[in-house]
Amino acid sequence: SRAQIKPRAQGKARTGIGKHGPMEFRFEYLNTFRMCYVYLTDSYIDFMEDKDSETAVSSYGIGACRWQTSDKDNEMKLHVIGEGNFFVRCATASQMQEWMNAILLTGGGTVSGNKLTPAPTVAILIDETQKGTKLLKYGKKGDPHSREFKLSSDGKLLTWNSMRKGESVVDLRDVKEILLGKQTENFKRKNAEEEAGSGVTGAVSNCSFSLIFQGSTLDIICPKPNIYNTWTCVLFFLIYYAKKIPQFELDISVATQTQKGKEQAGNLESGDNVVFWGRGDKGQLGCDSFHDSVSPITPKLLLGRDIKQIALGKDHCLAIGKETGELFSWGNGLNGQLGHNDTVTRCSPKIITGLKVDYVACGDFHSLAIGVDKKVYAWGMGYYGQLGQGNRNDLKQPTLVQGISEPVIHIACSSMSSFAITQSGRVFYWGLLDLYLIEDMSPSPRQIIFENNVSIKQIECGDSHATAIDEYGCVHTWGDGKFGQLGHGNSESLSTPKKINESAFGGKVDDIACGAAHTVAISGNRFMVWGLILRNSGPIEQLRPMSEDIPECADDPIVSLSCAAMTTAFATESGKCYVWGVMGMSFSDSVEQSASPLLLKQFGKRKVREVIVGGNQMAAFTNRQWMSDDEVHKCMDCASEFSTFIRRHHCRKCGGIYCNNCSPNQLPILEHGKKKNVRVCKACYMVYTTG
Repeated sequence: SRAQIKPRAQGKARTGIGKHGPMEFRFEYLNTFRMCYVYLTDSYIDFMEDKDSETAVSSYGIGACRWQTSDKDNEMKLHVIGEGNFFVRCATASQMQEWMNAILLTGGGTVSGNKLTPAPTVAILIDETQKGTKLLKYGKKGDPHSREFKLSSDGKLLTWNSMRKGESVVDLRDVKEILLGKQTENFKRKNAEEEAGSGVTGAVSNCSFSLIFQGSTLDIICPKPNIYNTWTCVLFFLIYYAKKIPQFELDISVATQTQKGKEQAGNLESGDNVVFWGRGDKGQLGCDSFHDSVSPITPKLLLGRDIKQIALGKDHCLAIGKETGELFSWGNGLNGQLGHNDTVTRCSPKIITGLKVDYVACGDFHSLAIGVDKKVYAWGMGYYGQLGQGNRNDLKQPTLVQGISEPVIHIACSSMSSFAITQSGRVFYWGLLDLYLIEDMSPSPRQIIFENNVSIKQIECGDSHATAIDEYGCVHTWGDGKFGQLGHGNSESLSTPKKINESAFGGKVDDIACGAAHTVAISGNRFMVWGLILRNSGPIEQLRPMSEDIPECADDPIVSLSCAAMTTAFATESGKCYVWGVMGMSFSDSVEQSASPLLLKQFGKRKVREVIVGGNQMAAFTNRQWMSDDEVHKCMDCASEFSTFIRRHHCRKCGGIYCNNCSPNQLPILEHGKKKNVRVCKACYMVYTTG
């Protein structure tokens, strides 16, 4: 991608990032790294060959730039909308942080009167700090303490609690300066201890900063580099605007406008485990075997990792790393749906190289992903055009789907088709939704038009039908209607979306999920179901949405909903997981099918936060707990049998059980309140020290 060459505007004031004029950066331009000087104005970022040049090597509008750290030390990725990706290498980590903060302050928010509206990326970071994070606080004497720090809802106060002092508060409007690194006396006091090995050591010791206010300092160490970046960026942003507009009103509503993918995808908060159970004959449980399991188990490579999302196909799985955007895949790879440029079936997760993603979805034998560039990538079976390449060929690795001109925010898959929702609420479709409507097959993306051109916020798919929720909470369905799964009172199939009468739901619909030939929805406190439904007398065809009485949820609201085939599952606020329909012995250890919700008891004391149903397997997100001795009889790394001479040790980070040789390292796990070094496995040590 060729950068824009533009002359330096006469009279335009340029400010070099840094204290002494422009900083020097190595900027990758036309695939070659060259030394450049970077200038920042209110509207542009300019890369100059020398300090006095009148022509910018590259010049971009602030609003078109998206910055993030890359995988390499002191390097940042710059994505320019309409231009492509570029990379900037800084001389030091502190220089990179200073540059990121300057960009953040210039392009990170808009002000109208006293109202401060951060850009979406900044708003999401602020939202994370308002939820609270455990950080290590250094005091004037004694050992440092782990405290949960939170940003107030108005963005003006930083609070934390201790048992002795109660709540402590720093008003960000009183903060004079933020110092990056260990520059204050409190930090210097601890340096000797750290060098002697008695304090916080390793890579995390570099993730430190201090707030200078009213003659005092607040000295903090963050547990991970990504948490350090989040907090320093947010604090730089808010303190900058607090000085300019002391009575600012913070609006981060954009951060709450997230999408839900329920039928095949689930979001996981930090601190949860992801577990799988069901059929394992294609390796889809990811646990180094091809065996079925009724008991929930966690793949070794995912143990202790923060997973952002899981998607399940018929017998393959995808998982996104929350902090890295790395995409793992495993299970059946016969059609290339694992994305490793082969057709190998794998029984343990493997990272798909060259792709960082925000969201994923699975069809029966194909996969979709939204990249960090907000574009759609597809791979796997393409016989019905479901890969959007204009042909019917299979693909063994992620390939860009052409023909969608604006950023994509949500994707969904049926068994033979794919859907994408753009930022403006438009819907694109490719593949074949209903086998009996073969004339509607489209090997390239084409837009679907809805009644009154409404904007769509969610789409879910069954095997051959689709359901959408629009901006007003109304439901639209189309595709195969043989069993009444479209909810229009008949068994007709539809090639275009049709809105279900609003009176059927008695209000706005909040969430939907689709099985092979049935659909479920949540509207307020009502649970609605239609299509092919299992009753005590056998399967029936319910042609219109009907309210289902679920006594188990009377005082325990549903928080997660998922369907596949003839199975429906949901998790409740209290952490219980229910399933009903045709399940098979691999889903439940007691019955093969149930006409009413059945409580799954295999989780024990673990609480289920979200549940996902796949074609032959299920997944759930539970609160993180140590593996019990009864669950593990071999080292989870080298597979050595535990004995009198080969002792078992818990990793304090992921909770797995390992032998001494596979857990030789020690680290302070600050987010768990462990400020002293504790034992961790090799995998957690690598993840923790590399951020």
